[in-house]
Amino acid sequence: MPDWMGRNLGKSAFSVGFSLSKLSLQSYSNGFNLWHFMGLGDVMEDILAPGFFDEARGLVSLIDHIHISAADRTGIASFHIVDGGLTAILMASSPRLPADLEARQMARRQSL
Repeated sequence: MPDWMGRNLGKSAFSVGFSLSKLSLQSYSNGFNLWHFMGLGDVMEDILAPGFFDEARGLVSLIDHIHISAADRTGIASFHIVDGGLTAILMASSPRLPADLEARQMARRQSL
């Protein structure tokens, strides 16, 4: 299923909520890891909610960073513990998608 940029992605990229299949290790060095989360079925606000990444607790470290591809924008975050849950704290983000692109992205998500 292509996303709003025309990339041909699998159904899991558009599923809602956390899944280990949407998290991938991009690089690692000196104990520092860079991850990518393909969460095109979720808006950034949901991905940044405390505990969203709890299922990955045994994989990620608190010094790791993560690139996030959400339905409404992209961003770079670092992992922290917030309210007892593993949480990504946004360090930088793109602007929200224009409304028409965001609407098309959400329509694709709902059609799956």
